[in-house]
Amino acid sequence: MIRSQLLEASAGTDFGADLGAQVVIPRSGLRFGASLQHWGGHLRYTDAKIPVDNNDLPLLLRFGAAMAVSIPVGGSSIGSLESLEAADIHGPEPPHVARAYVDAILRRAENAVGYAAGLEYVYAGLVSLRGGYRILATGGAGRDTAWTLGAGIAFAGLRVDYAAEILSFTALHRIGLSIVRRPE
Repeated sequence: MIRSQLLEASAGTDFGADLGAQVVIPRSGLRFGASLQHWGGHLRYTDAKIPVDNNDLPLLLRFGAAMAVSIPVGGSSIGSLESLEAADIHGPEPPHVARAYVDAILRRAENAVGYAAGLEYVYAGLVSLRGGYRILATGGAGRDTAWTLGAGIAFAGLRVDYAAEILSFTALHRIGLSIVRRPE
């Protein structure tokens, strides 16, 4: 559900949906995914049915790929991809994992594309450190770039994640809280 209010006078509410799929390539550590975000209707700020008051939701098409490798607990060399495959089938992933991501985002309304790449390191399955870089599609206003940094920690069935996106004109901060179900 999306609700938007303008100058405390007019408000619009609508419903949207996100759809996605992921494909895991066995024994490779590779994953590919695609999603459709904000699929739905439009916001209308008055009861009048005039075209100028019809605001489509910002439809996004995303495509991405990720590669993960396990890192042995007692060593410094990169571990086998087979241990990640075993984790996908038999339960939790290895305790130390490094991942690389790439992403493309199509903003349908502006017909603009943005790109992103990032790295993540997971220590002991509990602490995550992340970094990345994005080229933002900003439509007619031009392009902007952003460095991203983040961290996460899991404890007592919860996961807290923090991310900062450093833009040329400001910084955006996000905090997330997730319930984590541990395999038995």
